[in-house]
Amino acid sequence: MYRFCRTVSASSVLVWLVVLVPAASTALAAPGSGSPPLTDEVRWAIVDAVAGRLVDEYVYPDVAGAMAARLRERFSKGAYESHTAHGDLLEALAEDLQFVQRDPHLGLRLLDDNSPPPSEGGEMSAEQAAFWKEFYDYENYGIYQVSRMEGNIGRIDLRLWPSEELAAGPLIAALELLKGVDALIVDVRRHLGGRAYPAQMVLSYLFEEPTHFATTIDRQKGITREQWTFGIIPGARLTEIPVFVLTSWETASGGELLPFVLQNTGRGTIIGETTRGAGSRTHRSTIEGLRVEMYIPHAVDVDPETGEGWDGVGVTPDVEVPAAEALATAHVMALEALLEQAADAPAYQTAERKWALVGKRAELEQATPSEAELREYTGTFGERRTWVGDGVLHYWRAGQDEQHLVPMIPDWFEFESAELYYVRLRFDRDEAGAVRRLVLCYDNGKEETFAPTNG
Repeated sequence: MYRFCRTVSASSVLVWLVVLVPAASTALAAPGSGSPPLTDEVRWAIVDAVAGRLVDEYVYPDVAGAMAARLRERFSKGAYESHTAHGDLLEALAEDLQFVQRDPHLGLRLLDDNSPPPSEGGEMSAEQAAFWKEFYDYENYGIYQVSRMEGNIGRIDLRLWPSEELAAGPLIAALELLKGVDALIVDVRRHLGGRAYPAQMVLSYLFEEPTHFATTIDRQKGITREQWTFGIIPGARLTEIPVFVLTSWETASGGELLPFVLQNTGRGTIIGETTRGAGSRTHRSTIEGLRVEMYIPHAVDVDPETGEGWDGVGVTPDVEVPAAEALATAHVMALEALLEQAADAPAYQTAERKWALVGKRAELEQATPSEAELREYTGTFGERRTWVGDGVLHYWRAGQDEQHLVPMIPDWFEFESAELYYVRLRFDRDEAGAVRRLVLCYDNGKEETFAPTNG
C-alpha cells in the first residue's frame, strides 16, 4: 500500500515535492537507542509537540488549530494508548491530521539512529546534495521526452522540477528543440513537483511580456511574494502557438502550477483529470528530543487576480477525459486548431495534419460497425470489389491479393496489412446517405476516386 508523502532535503529550500513512499507502518523506522520508551508521558509529549509545531508553523492557522485540538482531544480520550511502537503512534497521528484536512504535503516520520542530523541553517549537507544530484541525473532532470508529433506539434513530458543549478541547462536545451513547432502539448500527468525555478522558466517561454503568474503567501517567513515570468530568456519564445496541458490524478504539488497558471490566464487548454490538490510549499521541522520529524506546509501559491490556489481542490481540466486518453485528445484538438487557423498552409502540411487527424480520431473512437453497417460499403468499384465475410469487410483489386479492412472512424478504413500503412479507404455518401464512391487516400494527400459499377 502506498500513500503520498514528501521527501526533500533542507528546511529552507523545500518547495512542492510529492513522491510515493511505503505506508507509515513500513516506512517509519523502528526506534533506536535515541528514542525514549513509549510511555503515556512520552505519547503526550509527542502529541503536544506535534500540535504546537502545527499551530506555530502550518500555512493555515485555523486548520492548524483544528488539527491540534483533535490530537489533544483524541489523546485525552485514550485513543493512542494501544500504540506501543513509535511508528504506529505517528501513523495514527498522521491519520487524524488528514481527517481534519487532507493535505498530501503534511507528514510525520520517526528518526532512527542512522538518520542524518538536521543541517545547520537549513542548508543541505554534502551527503544530501550528492544524493539529489545523483537522483536528478538519473531522472534526466525531470525531462522524460521531447518530441515532434504528426502535424508539427511538439510534446514535452515533464515529471519533476529539480534545483535551478541542475535544471537550467537541460530545460533550455529541451525547449530549444521545440522552437519550430506550431502547437505545444505539455504533459504533466505524472509530475510530482519540486522546485519553483523550472516551472517559472517554462512559463517564461509561453508569455511575450513579464507576467505576474502567482503570489506566494509564506506564513513561516511572514511575507507575500509575487512570482513573475522572466523578461529575458535564452531562446525563442513560444507565444503565438496554441498550448495544451495534460493532467491526471497523479499530477501533484509543483506539477500543478503549469495547468493552474495557463488555465487562469487563458494561455492554455487543460485536458485530462482533476489534479491532486497539493498546493502548498513544505519545510522540514525536527523535534529532536523526541526523534520526530515533521514535514509542514508553510506557504501557498495563489492566483494574483482571485487570491485562490489549487491546494485542497486541484485544477479541474477544461476538457475532462481519462488520463490515458488525454494525449490523443490533445493531439486531435491541436490538429483541428491548426487546420482551421492555417487554411492557406502548404499542401504537405495540410496533408500530414489531415492524415494524422483521422488516425488520432480512430484511436479515440475505436469504431466497431455491425455487420449490417459494413454491408453498406460493399460493391464493385471498377477493378475493385468489397464484400463482407465473417464480420470483416474484404477488399480485392484485380491482379492483387485480397485484403482485410479495419474500421477507423465512420466511412474510413485502413488495411490490416502493415505494408499498406500509407493508404486508407474512404467511402463518400450522397445526400440520401447511400455510398456513392470509394476513395483511396494516401498519406501525401493524393486521392483516387472510384464510382460504383454494375456486376
